[in-house]
Amino acid sequence: MVTSALWFLCGAVAHKFLCILINYVHALNFITTSTIIVLETISIFWEEVNFLIQLKYIALEDLNVEKEEIKKIKSSDRKVVDVWKRSLIKKIIASYPPRLQRQLPFHDWHSAMKLITEQKKTLDK
Repeated sequence: MVTSALWFLCGAVAHKFLCILINYVHALNFITTSTIIVLETISIFWEEVNFLIQLKYIALEDLNVEKEEIKKIKSSDRKVVDVWKRSLIKKIIASYPPRLQRQLPFHDWHSAMKLITEQKKTLDK
């Protein structure tokens, strides 16, 4: 009788442990998939913003703005864009619970875009 109760108890504990583990894996998979989708959306948005910035430079040249002034504007735009990229990635990372932040496969803009590229290569296979 005691042996049966012990086996029952071990089975219940094992079941509980496996349920927690499976739920954790599913949650991690959901979070990873959601993160990829968010990063892909940001990547598409960035491509559009970059296109508009290039159009701005073409328009400035068409308006006969001096080359030095255009260089200053480009430099300023690069700084703003770099701050925007860093800020965006920091906000995405900060939106995760601290214990999951360490598990994210990116930590800056470059590694986030690399993750998207690798994901696209994996899907293309």
